[in-house]
Amino acid sequence: MSVERSFLLIKPDGYLDGGVERARQALREQGLEVTEERRVSLTPEAVSLLYPHRVGGDFWKELCDYLTPRPSLLLFVQGEGALEKVREVKGKTGQSGLRQEFAQNFIHNTFHAPDDPESCAKEMSIFRSLLSHDDKG
Repeated sequence: MSVERSFLLIKPDGYLDGGVERARQALREQGLEVTEERRVSLTPEAVSLLYPHRVGGDFWKELCDYLTPRPSLLLFVQGEGALEKVREVKGKTGQSGLRQEFAQNFIHNTFHAPDDPESCAKEMSIFRSLLSHDDKG
């Protein structure tokens, strides 16, 4: 395996309810280095880019209401096999990882991580754009 970069998004409920330190610990336990932490405010446009399959669907309003009014925290990480390790740390809602510990339900699932190299690059670009905008204003 090679050194990869990835990220873990701690959604607003996790950011406020103790998920940050637990996420840092879980990432360290996987041998990953947190290289940057940034608070980010998601917009409805960013949510639509992150979850295009949800736009206009049954859960769209609930998803936006959950993600947009309060800040989230991005943990950028690197390490050997980072993509897979971050996904493992995140886990599946109600089944494993941090989502088993923190998630309330399918929508309020506390953490997000990219699925593969392509989604990682796309989503990092979305977040970098938001962070750049936040830094200016």
